[in-house]
Amino acid sequence: IPELVVLLKGLAVAFRSVMFTLVLLCVITYLFAVCFILLSKGSRLESDFFKDTPSAMWVLVASVVLPDQGPFLNELSGVHWGFGALCLVFTMVSCFCILNMLTGILVEVVKNVTDSEREIRDIEFVQRTLLALIQETGADVDDDNCLDKQEFLSLMR
Repeated sequence: IPELVVLLKGLAVAFRSVMFTLVLLCVITYLFAVCFILLSKGSRLESDFFKDTPSAMWVLVASVVLPDQGPFLNELSGVHWGFGALCLVFTMVSCFCILNMLTGILVEVVKNVTDSEREIRDIEFVQRTLLALIQETGADVDDDNCLDKQEFLSLMR
């Protein structure tokens, strides 16, 4: 359960960024839809794909952004546009939000393992170096593998 809480909190934090990214995608799609509508005037493309702005945006998203889901999205939206919109929202949330969050989690786990391994190596290096220094200088006078204050101060000199 703690892992689920962490994932949900991470999703809440990432939600704002994901929403702005999706808004940016909508703006870019709108701009390109308008360009395609203007450029396809009088051609077969106008009647097939770019009749109006909503249909042009739908074609761009279903055919370019999500080409694998295009036929399914078209089938759903053929029944009712709400089904297509709902499926589109689900696809965006599941693919872009959840899977990218999973990628981020995996990267963070690898980073944490790398950091802990580096810390273990650093600790072992310091231990080896100090033990060698103690043995070279004979600072551990009573040979108990512990330095008292006097032995430590003599080692530092």
